[in-house]
Amino acid sequence: MKITFLGTSAGMPDADRHCSCTMIEVGERIYFVDTGAPMTDAIRQHAIDPSRIKAVFHTHCHSDHTVGLLQLLDTCTWFYRMITDFDFYVTEQVIADTMMPCVSAMEEGREFPIERLRPHVAHAGEVYNDGVLKATYIPTHHCDPHPSYAILLEAEGKAVLFSGDLSKNLEKNDFPTVASERELDLFVCEMAHFPPEILAPHFATCRAKQVRINHFCPPEKIEQTAALAKEQGYPFPIVFARDNDTVEID
Repeated sequence: MKITFLGTSAGMPDADRHCSCTMIEVGERIYFVDTGAPMTDAIRQHAIDPSRIKAVFHTHCHSDHTVGLLQLLDTCTWFYRMITDFDFYVTEQVIADTMMPCVSAMEEGREFPIERLRPHVAHAGEVYNDGVLKATYIPTHHCDPHPSYAILLEAEGKAVLFSGDLSKNLEKNDFPTVASERELDLFVCEMAHFPPEILAPHFATCRAKQVRINHFCPPEKIEQTAALAKEQGYPFPIVFARDNDTVEID
């Protein structure tokens, strides 16, 4: 299982970071969590074979997590039309209902290929299992009343948890409890909506082997978190992810 961070910025892209997008490779299969990065650019720059894409999962509706999906769907409607076949999971029907006719309009009326680019609306619980990777959605409260989720991915006997975006200062108590309920091989956690000390009591009980901080700002949080980790003695390393970083989970 290989994790590649294609976008690690929060809200707006930085000069050297795209918005949230992570690629997961399991054998020859590719999956994405969020598509804030320009997806066609990423495919070309990373020499990704689009025929390997099997599913795209979104944590919530905000544009810095979803805007690249439109570009991906458009490219797969014409340039990659002969080789792409995958499912994509949005958090509200209106997103699919907007993107599909938009792609058709951009392609001069070409019918959206729903038989091979298949839309789904995510829900709490298991939403996907292709026999290789299982995706479970865990509700959070980041953009109430609109739905938002943390996502647990399981493959090859490994477990990776993506926190998605959480409520401001965790005031709605939506830190995903699965992080302390079971062992995780990797926990990808956001840090845009609260200072590092807010996470301290949750990291104290977290059972992850390693933590990558994604979707973070401002940069001062890196030093603040390092100091806090040393003080608290967390039992796992914490690394702030940058675009193009990879993690191999054996």
